[in-house]
Parts: sequence; structure tokens; C-alpha cells
Amino acid sequence: MNALVRRWVALLTLAFVASAGLRPALAETSSFGPTAPPPELAAPIPSPPPPSTTSPQVPPRPQATKVHRKRTGLVAAGAVIFGLSYGGALVLSALFINCGRCISPDNALDFAIPIIGPAAGGPSHDSDLMIAWGAAQLGGALMLIYGLKGEDVDVVHEAPAPRVTRRGPDLHLAPLLARDAGGMVLTGRW
Repeated sequence: MNALVRRWVALLTLAFVASAGLRPALAETSSFGPTAPPPELAAPIPSPPPPSTTSPQVPPRPQATKVHRKRTGLVAAGAVIFGLSYGGALVLSALFINCGRCISPDNALDFAIPIIGPAAGGPSHDSDLMIAWGAAQLGGALMLIYGLKGEDVDVVHEAPAPRVTRRGPDLHLAPLLARDAGGMVLTGRW
């Protein structure tokens, strides 16, 4: 029984390899359409170009184009600095308004004004801190605006180098069936 199973496995493996090896050969000799000789036989032999008195054509130089680019580093840093300093002022303004007796409501509303709000609505004994807070808002806003304004840059788009595609060899494994011989054949085409 074991020998019979091995024979069937060997026969099925041989049939699979034979069909896989014959598929490319059958596709080339198919009667469904005209057959052409292999590409290496059909290609004409290139002849050298005729001598000319003109210089060879030089491809045109790529032209520079203006591209508007934002300064993303300044945009990000300005948004973080302005967002944190102005967000903190808004939170304090809301807390002061809800507190009622901490600061007068007019001064609490002044905190919500960007850039000059902390200096205008802050306590007088911490004026240096409030001026620094307003300066942080101003610096963040200027960085954000300058980053969004961006710059115009000359960009030269050069044509990419032509890609040389090299086709590797086509290898086919097929069974060798002969009267007194058997085995496998590896055929290759370069």
C-alpha cells in the first residue's frame, strides 16, 4: 500500500511539473493567433547613424519654476507658543469672571484680548510678568504669521534618468520523457 501511494504522488508531481513546463511552450505554438519568431531573431540589426555635420541635439535645460512654500517649523512653533500663552489667558479670564471677587469683571475681560490683554488686565504688582506674557503671545503670533506667509522658491524639476530594465533569464523546468531515459530538463533563455 505504501509503495502504491508513493507511485501516485510521484506520478501527480510529474504531471504537475510537466503541465507547468509545457504551458509556455504551448502558448508559443498556439493555433489561436499568428505566431511570431522569437524577439531576438525578429529584431533588425541596428546600423550606425549616417554622419552629419550638425551637432547632436541637446535636450533643453529644465526651467526653474517658482513654488510657494510655507515655513512649517515657524508655523508649528508659532501655533504652539501663541496657543499655549493665549489659551492660558482665556482660561484665567474665564476663572476670574466666575470668581467675581478675585478681579473686577472689566479686568477679567481684558485678559481675553490677545497680546495686550495680560498687560492691560493683569494685576499691577505683577506687571513685568504680564508684559512677558503679552510678549510671548506677540512672539507666537508673529512666528505664525511669518511662517504662513512663507517664501517663493525657485525649483528645478529635472527629468529622471531613463530606467534601464534588464530582463533576467527565463528558466523552465520540464520532465524529460524518452524511450530509455527519464528525468528533468532545465531550459533557459537569455
